[in-house]
Amino acid sequence: MEKKIKTSAHGIEKKLNDRINSEICKSANQILEEMNSNMKFLFSLPFGIQNNISISRFAGFVYAYNKPYSHLTTGTEMDEIKSLCLPTTVLCLGGRDITNDVLLVISCALCDDILSQTARNTPNLYNGAYWYYTPDVENSRSMGFAPHPFINQNNADIADKLNNQRVSWQLNEMSGGWRLGSLLDLDNSTNYDKVIIKKDL
Repeated sequence: MEKKIKTSAHGIEKKLNDRINSEICKSANQILEEMNSNMKFLFSLPFGIQNNISISRFAGFVYAYNKPYSHLTTGTEMDEIKSLCLPTTVLCLGGRDITNDVLLVISCALCDDILSQTARNTPNLYNGAYWYYTPDVENSRSMGFAPHPFINQNNADIADKLNNQRVSWQLNEMSGGWRLGSLLDLDNSTNYDKVIIKKDL
C-alpha cells in the first residue's frame, strides 16, 4: 500500500513538473515570438532621416502632436506625450506643408530615446539620426534631430542651414518652431506643421 502511494505521488510530481516545464517553454516561446515581431516592426521603420515621404507609409500610426510651426511648443506638452508611451512605443518626429500629407522631413525612434533629456550640443544616435532634447537648458531650449552629431543649439539648431535633414523646434520659448530641413525662421509660420506620430508595439 505504501509503495502504491509513493508511486502515485511520484506520478503526480512528474505530471506537475512536466506541466510547469511546458508552461515555461510556452511562455519563453511567446516572449521570443513577441520580441521577433517587435524587431521586425522596428526594422521595417524607415532608417535614419527621410525626406518627402507620404504619411500613408505609416499605417497604424496616430497623431500625438500636430501644431503649426508658430505654436509655442513646451516641455509640458512633450511630458504629456511621454506619459502615454509604453517602453516599446515608437515616435516619428518631423514636419509637413499644411497643403498635403507629405512629410518633408521625418525620423523615428523609441519614445523614451527621443524624449530623454540631453546636454547642450550633445545628441544621441538612435535609428540613424542624432537626437537632442533640452527643454530646461538656458539658451538651448529645443528638440529635434540631425544627420550627424554636430549641432549648434542657439536656441534651436542653427548649424548647416542648407541641410534638408535637420528638424529643430524651440521649447519653452516665446516663439514657435524654427527649422524644417533647410526651411528656416518658421517661428511665426502657419504654412507648416510640427508633427509627431506614434505607434505602440
